[in-house]
Amino acid sequence: MNILTFESIHAVLSADKLLNQHQLPFEIVPTPRAISSDCGTSIRISPEISEKAVALIQSEGITVELHVPES
Repeated sequence: MNILTFESIHAVLSADKLLNQHQLPFEIVPTPRAISSDCGTSIRISPEISEKAVALIQSEGITVELHVPES
């Protein structure tokens, strides 16, 4: 699973609403310790839809960073 990080909880909640509207499956999770983030909350999302989700979130002016686990 990939992790999306945000600058604030407000950004996470905005992304949550947007992803729900587009019926994309995801889970809100605490930001993993290995990932540095200004916000302690992140979104976990499947690799198959993560690029689509990032594009959708960015299209609304929300700053998001995609973290892909090392294989």
